[in-house]
Amino acid sequence: MGAAYDSPPEASEENKVRAEELKHLGNDAMKNLSFSEALTHYTEAVRLDGRNSVYFCNRAAAYIKLEQYNEALRDCQIAIRLQPNYARAYGRMG
Repeated sequence: MGAAYDSPPEASEENKVRAEELKHLGNDAMKNLSFSEALTHYTEAVRLDGRNSVYFCNRAAAYIKLEQYNEALRDCQIAIRLQPNYARAYGRMG
């Protein structure tokens, strides 16, 4: 796998809750075609809980919409490293 990523320590419960809130804000922004805003929310979610593969995969979707394909590929690779059977990450990587 090409993306070097050292999994951070387990996030606190408070950070996990906030990261989930940010994921939902990012999802809403994606639905509203506000891809830069979604990217910001997903990036903050990753910062708070860098062990959650969904945040990386969602951020990859935002990167794809913004035509930032190298960043999307890296996030998909990280998502797969965190969760090897994550089919959606493999699909986005394609």
